Formats: sequence, structure tokens, C-alpha cells
Amino acid sequence: MGRLFLRQLAVCCVIFIFSHFFAFSQNFVDSDYVVYRTETSQDQPSVGADVVRLEGEIVNLTGRGGMTFRPNGGRETKIPLTKIVDFGTVKETSQVNAELAMQNGDFRGAVDGYLAARKSEKRDWVKRQQTSMLVQAYVALGEQDRACREFFTLAESDPETPYLACIPLPWYVDLSQSLAYQKLGEPWLNRPEYPACQLLSAGLSLTTDNRARAAEVLRVLAKSDNPSIAALATAQLWRLRLAEANASEALGWEKQLDAMPEDLRSGPHFLLGEVFARLGQTDNALIHWLHVPLDTPDMRPLARLCLQRAIETLDKNRRTAEAETLRLELQRFSDDKNP
Repeated sequence: MGRLFLRQLAVCCVIFIFSHFFAFSQNFVDSDYVVYRTETSQDQPSVGADVVRLEGEIVNLTGRGGMTFRPNGGRETKIPLTKIVDFGTVKETSQVNAELAMQNGDFRGAVDGYLAARKSEKRDWVKRQQTSMLVQAYVALGEQDRACREFFTLAESDPETPYLACIPLPWYVDLSQSLAYQKLGEPWLNRPEYPACQLLSAGLSLTTDNRARAAEVLRVLAKSDNPSIAALATAQLWRLRLAEANASEALGWEKQLDAMPEDLRSGPHFLLGEVFARLGQTDNALIHWLHVPLDTPDMRPLARLCLQRAIETLDKNRRTAEAETLRLELQRFSDDKNP
């Protein structure tokens, strides 16, 4: 990749993109609705598919059971998550305000809003959605402890949670947090009936006294029938090889990353950046690091770290103009209403 591409990518880093597979519409609606496909093709799900819109009540939504919907004047029907195109629900002002705060990058305001909305919410499936957004807001604020506790609550309530993309896995080692991580992870390390909780627990435990057990758990989860669980567990195991991986191994990791769902790639991108930097492959390292602030700017601590790593590497290689461009983007990225 040329330097022009890197400059263009760096400029894009300041664009805040808020996305979530199950984020609700901001508009008020009079009743719940769902839009779904009645027929799907695994390879081309939108080709020849009949799309139906129903209005009524969303009774429940889980990772395993999909959506249970009760149409106005009709019987409850089950809709697999893979067939859902869009849905919306009746919501309070506090919910709308929380969503707007999140989209505007006001993560502290989003936390306050989602906590208030969840407190008054009666529907369990909506509480889970609100909790997933709380996890993302806490991650953006750098409050790992609170993010993890909220995610454990979420994944305990729905063991096959569709909100796995918000899992606050640690991707860089902070040894000063090892004891805190161990306390967070221990209750879930040996709970295979909660695979998402176990995955987070194992990731937290890789730098603690429980690292041998954590690595064993990750190797089992890497063979999970859930492709997202397997992908994240596999990438977490890369952390054990950062200091030894050679170029051939790194290229193998790249192929694995390309097969991962796009919303799970930010942590693996960071690790690949670290490996390629150690191997002296500067451009490859920069491309992987810069994917994080571009693709998931709401993962602010990791995004900032990736920008800092990129700047340090450019300085080391005397690529002063590119380093200065990224410094400006890092400053803009940091100039917001959140700490």
C-alpha cells in the first residue's frame, strides 16, 4: 500500500461511525414492528426473497430463539435472527436520548441515559439491548471493569447473545491490571454453559495466575460451533505468540482475520499490527493499526493506542509528514466531551 492510501486512511480515522446490528431506530413509533425475509439463500440472502413487515409486539429476542413476535390480531410467530432486516419498538424519551448521546460521542451521557432507561424498562429483551450499549459506552470511556461486569450480566441472561461484538476482551497487556482481571474472570472461567462469559473470562485471565487454564479454555472455545466465539478465542490465543510469531505465522493469522465477521476484527487487527511491526513490516503494521480507529472509533482506548503505535513507528522510520498527519488526527480523536 502506498503512502497516499495511508494518508487517506488516517483522515478517515476521525469519522465517528456508530453501528450496531440491533441498534434501534431513533424515531418514536406507535407499535413494535419487524421487517423480515420469508425465504433466504445462504449465499445470496437478498436474491428472490419476499420481505414482510408486521406490526404488533416484540415478545422476546434471544440469540438462540430469535425473535418472538405477536402481530396485531394474530398468533405469536418465531423469526430467526438471520431473516430479520429491520425492527423497532416503542420506547421512552430516556432511551432516545441515550441513543443520541451515543451517536454524538457523549459516552458519559449515554451511560446515564441507558442506566435510567434500563431502570424503568420492564421488557427483558430491551434491557439486554440497553446493557449491550452500556458495555460499548464503558469501553469508550476506558472503564474496563464496569464494561466486563455489564457484559457478564448480559451473557448470563442470554448465553448465546447476539450482542457478542460488544464483548470487552483485552487485546493489549496491562500487567498492573492483572489482579483486577483475575478477580473479574475467575467466577466464569469454568462455566462452559456460558460460552461468551467463559471467553471473556479466559481473555482476562491470560496475564494472571490462571493463564494456563485460560489458554486451555481458549483452545476449546476455538473449536466452538459458534463461528464468532471460535474466531475471537483463536485471536486471543495469538496473544501468547506475539513475541515469537514469524512472518509465515502472521500471514496465516491474516487469512484467519479475513474470514472473521467484520464487527469482530478490531482486536485482531491490533495484534497483527504488533506482530508486523516487530517483524519490520512497517506498512503492514500501519494498515492493521489504522483499521481500528477507522472501523470501530467507539473502541476509544484501543483506537487511541493504535494511532499512537502508528505515530511511533512512523517517527522511527523518519516518515515525519505522515506521523504529523496522524498526530493531528489523534488530537482531534481525543478532543471530545469524554475523558
